[in-house]
Amino acid sequence: MANVSHGNMTLQEVNDAMAVLLIPAMVYVGLMMIVGLVGNGLVVYVFPTKLTTGTQSVLITCLAVFDLLSCIIAMPTEIADMRFFFMFGSVFACKMFRCVNTFCAICSILTLLGIAVDRYRKVCCPHKKQLGTNQVKIVIGLSILFSALFSWPAIAIYGIRSADTGVENLIGQDCSTSDALKHTLYPLIYNGVLALLFIIITVVLCVLYYLVWRTAKKHTETSRPVGQNTPSTGTTIELSSADSDGSVPNNTGHSPRRGMTSQRRTNKTTTIAFMVTIVFILSFLPHLSLVIARSTVKDFDYKLDDTGTVFFNIFLRSYFVNSAANPIIYGVMNVRFRRECCKVLKNVFCCGRV
Repeated sequence: MANVSHGNMTLQEVNDAMAVLLIPAMVYVGLMMIVGLVGNGLVVYVFPTKLTTGTQSVLITCLAVFDLLSCIIAMPTEIADMRFFFMFGSVFACKMFRCVNTFCAICSILTLLGIAVDRYRKVCCPHKKQLGTNQVKIVIGLSILFSALFSWPAIAIYGIRSADTGVENLIGQDCSTSDALKHTLYPLIYNGVLALLFIIITVVLCVLYYLVWRTAKKHTETSRPVGQNTPSTGTTIELSSADSDGSVPNNTGHSPRRGMTSQRRTNKTTTIAFMVTIVFILSFLPHLSLVIARSTVKDFDYKLDDTGTVFFNIFLRSYFVNSAANPIIYGVMNVRFRRECCKVLKNVFCCGRV
């Protein structure tokens, strides 16, 4: 454990010294929470009410709801966990926010899987029957049930752990794997199952987006006009002005210019979905690696120096980047979403109403 104490210190003094050490980690989580609350709040309001309703809109809104839940419950409790590093005494709060963290993470990756499947069907199988909004809502409901099934063991595994304070005969309390299960294989098995689930879904996501990319590239090559005024004879992914989520209408006969514009819009929608997925995967890799290391090596996190402790607590919560980054990705790459967000913020700050 980081050397935060000298001499005969009380538990309160040791706890306060650790809280000062972890200020960078608490600031990091606080920033992610503020950005996530504002950004995902805008997504939840703008996508269903201001943008075209479609499968992508439903899925993105659900993803934002899960991120909001993380910002409202998980992030503040994580800050409290670091502030009271050696004095976290609430078993209920510990079990609750660990379970919520796991639930939101699984819901998010399953929603991203739904987005990828929807993208695959629209781009690679445009003339087959597509998923409707009602079907997507059913998929979301099943994802929530599946996530609840995989997250409830966290209630049993996590709890209060006796924490080495670095002061002789002074033991603190930390929110982590409970003392009752610390020396069993259950935490390692559970985290291993979650890691395996993450790997399997990540591989499926990569395969789906590779197929989408390959098909989109083929459409781009075959739909490129031979001459300046020569109509394209290849197949294009066409998109009506109302189908902003990239759905492919059944009617044909649009002009080549309309087809190319529609194809670019479809490609942009797919790119946004792909970027959100990549950020999710990259943000979870440090967290999963550290969780498995902590489950494998006894008291791994208590054997670090000051710098290691700070970075450990930051990267242990690396997945919070995902909750804050998604609205930024939409704002950068979706002009309509950015424009509507500006209108909402202008009305809120200038007129006091939306």
